[in-house]
Amino acid sequence: MFGAKACRRGVVGLCVVFALVCAHVATAALGPSATTGGVENVTATSATLTGKVNPEGTDTNYHFEYGTTTAYGAQTPSQDAGSGTTDKAVSASISSLSPNTTYHYRLVAKNVLGLTADGADKTFTTAPSAPAATTGGTNSVSSTSATLTGSVNPYGEDTTYYFEYGTTRAYGAQTPSQDAGSGTTTVNVSASIGPLTPSTTYHYRLVAQNAAGLTDGFDKTFRTPAPQPPAVKTGDASSVTATSANLAGIVNPQGQPTTYYFQYGPTTAYGAQTASGSAGAGTTAGNVSAQVGSLSPKTTYHYRLVAANATGTTYGADRTFATASGPPPPAATTGTATAVTATSATVAGVVSPRGNPTAYYFQYGPTTAYGSQTSVGNAGSGANNVNVSAPIGPLSPSKTYHYRLVATNSFGTAYGADMTLTTSAPSRVTLAAAPRTLVFGQVTWLNGTALAPGPVQTMVTLQQGRSAAGPFVNVQSAFSVLTGEFVFGPLSPSSTTYYRAVAAGAASAPVAVDVRFLITLSVSNSHPRRGRLVRFHGTVAPAHPGGAVLLQWLGPKHRWQTIRRLRLHRGRGVSVYSTRIRPGHGGKWRAVVLPDAGNAKGFSSLLRLHLRPVRPG
Repeated sequence: MFGAKACRRGVVGLCVVFALVCAHVATAALGPSATTGGVENVTATSATLTGKVNPEGTDTNYHFEYGTTTAYGAQTPSQDAGSGTTDKAVSASISSLSPNTTYHYRLVAKNVLGLTADGADKTFTTAPSAPAATTGGTNSVSSTSATLTGSVNPYGEDTTYYFEYGTTRAYGAQTPSQDAGSGTTTVNVSASIGPLTPSTTYHYRLVAQNAAGLTDGFDKTFRTPAPQPPAVKTGDASSVTATSANLAGIVNPQGQPTTYYFQYGPTTAYGAQTASGSAGAGTTAGNVSAQVGSLSPKTTYHYRLVAANATGTTYGADRTFATASGPPPPAATTGTATAVTATSATVAGVVSPRGNPTAYYFQYGPTTAYGSQTSVGNAGSGANNVNVSAPIGPLSPSKTYHYRLVATNSFGTAYGADMTLTTSAPSRVTLAAAPRTLVFGQVTWLNGTALAPGPVQTMVTLQQGRSAAGPFVNVQSAFSVLTGEFVFGPLSPSSTTYYRAVAAGAASAPVAVDVRFLITLSVSNSHPRRGRLVRFHGTVAPAHPGGAVLLQWLGPKHRWQTIRRLRLHRGRGVSVYSTRIRPGHGGKWRAVVLPDAGNAKGFSSLLRLHLRPVRPG
């Protein structure tokens, strides 16, 4: 309205200026345009983004936004697109990208009036990268072993890693390859190496590999220490009673097989020690302990931990404990065993509770380590001796067992003397095969019984040999059922084999399993004229390709003579052989498969050949 009035009044100049301003505002109101373009020069960590900007006549700047989502999160520096009215090609390079990763990006244009144009969202994926490999430190270094560490970033590709190590930077040895996954974050890795040489400097590095390439970590070194004797620390005594205590301590084997024991006694001369135990062969400290008994009440005892390996023996510091005062512990006397059978027995003894509630049990086993014990029984709290007994089993026939009586109460534990018993043996073992004659490749089962005076479950061992006289070697072992019956198999002997069963010293008679090939023999003409060619042919089952067949004729004095040696060839499920000869003799013929590497042999059925005389001229 203002423009119209001004013009009517003749203010021509003002109209012209107002028109120009209106035209500029109308043009600026359009704002710039931004068209997101493609991506160039894409690598594992960088790319060049492109696009087009039309300033539409107003000073305009542009930048690219980018990131792993449409929230972007990063942008290139702002650049000038000018103030033209046509499309202008623009670009920007970005770097520090993650390999094998999809990125979103778009072009953004903004003019001096604050109008902004966003280009369409587009994506690109960076190229795969060889993994990152960082060699780390070492752990658990001993004189003969160490654990190597490091870290790997697979950068999104399936990646494996290993450590190279050796006494020089040529290395020469490496750990087995392991999987580092296909993630995009750094993962910690490690591997143990050994055996190493003591007092030696070793080089090592981490190597990681994926489809994009192989990366070597930096070289590092460590030095193995000289072999060390074990480190020990005598610990506290616990569970101290009037007659017993539990001694404890700590042992570090220093990487070598190490044993330990405790010395104890009323003075620093000690005079007694516990049984030796194993502390392993590790490189870290571990807790050890041992129970001591038959101590005197109200007495101070010295003790210390002792450990030894191939390098030397280490003695822990001397420590002391005092036993409690109280009545003497119970007494235990191991008696003789009765009702001894092949699988059970009754053991007996005498317990003196000495006026205190006392329990008892029997320990038993094949050695003085025992390993088994009976249920705990009650011997009462009287002052007199108490006869006690308990059944033990199941036991193995024909075997010597150790046993002893143990009595215990709140004032201590008493162990009776070690004694032994020997179980009875099965009186007879039988064995049979089904079937006894096999075609090569078939199986047989062997069964039998281990007979004893009463019901018994016996360990039976199957043995085999090449003759009835042996020597025999063990093949299988199995427990018989309570009736004494047992079964072995399936067995597939490759040649005629003799078997026997052995149970607790008793053995069965040898049983032969006869293994044969099935052989056929045919001729093209069973009544040929003398001097004419005859084709001998046949099959061997199962297939025995590469084996040999002898074609034989029964000569004078009923002795078989080999006429020709033939090679077996592969047929359909069988082996075949064939030859043409001019037989000089009629009579009985046969084919024989030769044993091959101890395999079975076999004979065909006899074939009778009748030679006709040569037809006159």
